[in-house]
This record gives sequence, C-alpha cells and structure tokens, in this order.
Amino acid sequence: MARSRNRKGQGHQLREEILTAGLEVLAATSDARQVTIRAVAVAAGVSPPAIYLYFPDRAALLRALVDRGFGLFDTHLTRATENVEEPAGRLRRLCLAYLDFAHTHPGVYRVVFSAAGLGPAELGVADGEEHPGRASLTALVAAVAACGHPGDDPFGKAVQLWCMLHGLADLKLTKPELDWPPIDRLIDQTLTDLQLTGTPPTVHSPRRAE
Repeated sequence: MARSRNRKGQGHQLREEILTAGLEVLAATSDARQVTIRAVAVAAGVSPPAIYLYFPDRAALLRALVDRGFGLFDTHLTRATENVEEPAGRLRRLCLAYLDFAHTHPGVYRVVFSAAGLGPAELGVADGEEHPGRASLTALVAAVAACGHPGDDPFGKAVQLWCMLHGLADLKLTKPELDWPPIDRLIDQTLTDLQLTGTPPTVHSPRRAE
C-alpha cells in the first residue's frame, strides 16, 4: 500500500524511514548488488522518485545505509565502554559489546561486516577518502595499543582480534544450534593468547651454564 504523504516539516522523518527500510532490504539480501532503488521504495512504502529527493543516486543511498549501520555499531560499543578506564578491562568490554551487537542487531551487523558489493566503488568513496568503517577499526587499534607492550604491532593484533570476533559473531548467527562455550571464556583466552590482558609477558632468563 502506498505511503501517505508527509506533511510539511516531516521530510527528516521520511528520510529516516527510507534508511530503516533500506537496512532491512540490504540485511535480507546480504548483497548490495541486489539492492535497487525500487526495492527500497517498496519496502518504505514510497515511490522511487521519493528516494531521489534525499539520495541523488543508488551509491549515495548505499553510502547512507552503511554510514547508519556503522553509526549504530559505534554508538553501541561507546556506550558499553564509556565508564571503563582500565585499558585491559575496556578492551574486554569492547569485545563483549561487539558480539552483543551482532546478536541483538543481526541485520545491521550483516550490512556493515558481511554484505557483498559494498566496496569503495559501490559506495562512491573517492580516492583519499576514508571508508565509513575506518573509524571503527581505528578505535579497535587504539584499544589494543593501550593494552600492548613495547615492540608490539597494534594494527596486526587488532586485525587478529577482529578476525576472531567477526568469525565468532558470524558463526553464532549461522550456527546457533551448536553448544557454544561461554563467550567471555573465549574472549579471555584470545586476549591472553594475544598478550592483551594488561599483564606484561613473562620473560624467562636464559639458564647459566654450570
């Protein structure tokens, strides 16, 4: 059924409804290449020309959807960690919040981390311009760096940690029937393996020759 026309001053509301519908369409397909202006218009209950009032083309719409997804993700993690000052505790809380977001917002999580066809070209990201998800990765690297030790590679460890978190999040979404071990235990073991617990690694002195 066609959507009733917004009254004057309600344009922002319509834009929000379009973004909400677009996220649902993109989450359902997990492939941006299958998302069309018409499909989003149908989901939002508006005509295709109404989409163009707010987004000049398909790339602009996809970019707005990804921006919205990462905005929701970053806000969730910020709220979960804002009162934790100790670096190791903050990183642990961030990891738990990451997995909680994937569990409570599976559609949005798939949009920002699993959907195909959302590379720089599809989003209209110009050369030298940062991808919408860059801030999320930067925040993770900073959290890892705060727990590291001299000589560490914060970016490398952050990527390793991200791979673990994404793999676990994705598997739990697709294989919920498995008897998963406690999530906090898996996170603690991973942080220990990566030496990100705030405890300096043990250095064993070489044994002196008798």
